[in-house]
Amino acid sequence: MSLDDDMRAAVDERLAETIRRNRERQDNRRRRLAELSERRRHGLQRRHRDKLNRNQEKAP
Repeated sequence: MSLDDDMRAAVDERLAETIRRNRERQDNRRRRLAELSERRRHGLQRRHRDKLNRNQEKAP
């Protein structure tokens, strides 16, 4: 192999590693956002249920 081939291989390896890390970071971000959205949805449902219960208690 020539020096150019070695350099090209090293650059390709670094690029592949950078792409892998970026994809992993994006996947983690998507997962965290999905978990947050799910928790928020459950929290809103609970707030709505609590509000309905309070209104039923106040009704004559």
